[in-house]
Amino acid sequence: MPSSSAKAAEATSYDAVRANPFTRIHGRPTRQDYELLKKEASDLASEVDNITFEWSRDIATGEEYGLLAEIIGDVEYNHLTNLIWSQEREPATYDPAITAATATHT
Repeated sequence: MPSSSAKAAEATSYDAVRANPFTRIHGRPTRQDYELLKKEASDLASEVDNITFEWSRDIATGEEYGLLAEIIGDVEYNHLTNLIWSQEREPATYDPAITAATATHT
């Protein structure tokens, strides 16, 4: 179940996108259309507050980047921010260190 801060970030993002819809592309998109949509998505993603991932803020400068890395990818994000982005992964469903010899209370 997502935490309340995750739900709040999702609601904030949803409201921001609804308030400022992306540019509509009619017909076959061009490279310029792609760059425009990427910029619009990057602007919105970088404005998401209260992100607690280490890669979302520069501790030295206090600069916060929100979820920008999710839009532009790790190489471009590292180039722009000098921060290393890593895809968040859910923990394993069980601890592989648990064996038949592990005590029940452990």
